[in-house]
Amino acid sequence: MRKICISLLSSVLLCTCLVQSFADERKFLYLNVENGLRSNSVECVFQDKSGMMWFGTHDGLSMYDTYSIKTWRHDANDVNSLGNNCVYSIFEDSKGRMWTGTERGIYIFDRNTEMFAVPDCGFGMKNIHVHSIAEDKRGRIWIASLGDGVFCIDPETSEARNWRRSQDGTSGLNSDYSPRILVDAIGNVWCITSGSYLYRFDECSSDFTPVPIRDDVKGITEKNAFSMCLDWEGNIWVAGWDSGIFHYNTETGLFTNYLYTSSGPLLKGRVHVMKELEPGHICIGSDHGISFFEIPGGGNRNNLLWKLHVWRLVG
Repeated sequence: MRKICISLLSSVLLCTCLVQSFADERKFLYLNVENGLRSNSVECVFQDKSGMMWFGTHDGLSMYDTYSIKTWRHDANDVNSLGNNCVYSIFEDSKGRMWTGTERGIYIFDRNTEMFAVPDCGFGMKNIHVHSIAEDKRGRIWIASLGDGVFCIDPETSEARNWRRSQDGTSGLNSDYSPRILVDAIGNVWCITSGSYLYRFDECSSDFTPVPIRDDVKGITEKNAFSMCLDWEGNIWVAGWDSGIFHYNTETGLFTNYLYTSSGPLLKGRVHVMKELEPGHICIGSDHGISFFEIPGGGNRNNLLWKLHVWRLVG
């Protein structure tokens, strides 16, 4: 139960509307099965353009309007219902379409009709474990899956492509297990796989270029990347398991490691999710609890002074 509660708290806290500011006192809003959620196991949180909060749980897709919670679940007798109840990712594209990634398939939710539909793209999208969704400047939807690599779908043409584990190991993905994908401010597509690489999509070669996640100065390498986020400067933060967190400067191509000392990692276990809530302040949801990583100077990465605030569930 303690692990489930930490998972829920980690997800909820990452939403800026539920976190006050970086003051000395922070207030937490708890949402659970006692006040409307179908499950205390929350895998993702998303705020849409109208301000509504969406929660991907182990028992359906839930929406919170600050007054009540409404949930959509799989119904075996309804072909237009959500195809699977374990929701791992939620994304609203530039056309206002809600993409819902589940343990078995991805679905587009029509909020007017409250019906779900599988994208028409030629792939068996009902069977993939979708873990992350993003949109590039051309309106293409990028999907990171656990076990089936990375997909790209053009909703306007229904064209799609799938990148799987490279056989030669010199280019492309090193694993079909890809937990995160994102698009930066200038349109570059980035993803991570289970391993030691960050990948950037190269439009010229139409393939992914690997970048080793390693701080050469400290000699620290991430061996099991799982989470990443963009910061206000357009740089990337990556984390995984017992290796601290890594800051990637997209201009210099260099990684800098934080939260790992000669005694080992300051945050034990896996980092599940990260988000920069304001410049220089990274919120981290991990097996260790809820953490705020703060670099003084509004995100000046050259500043060697930093602070780590950790909240853990007691009892």
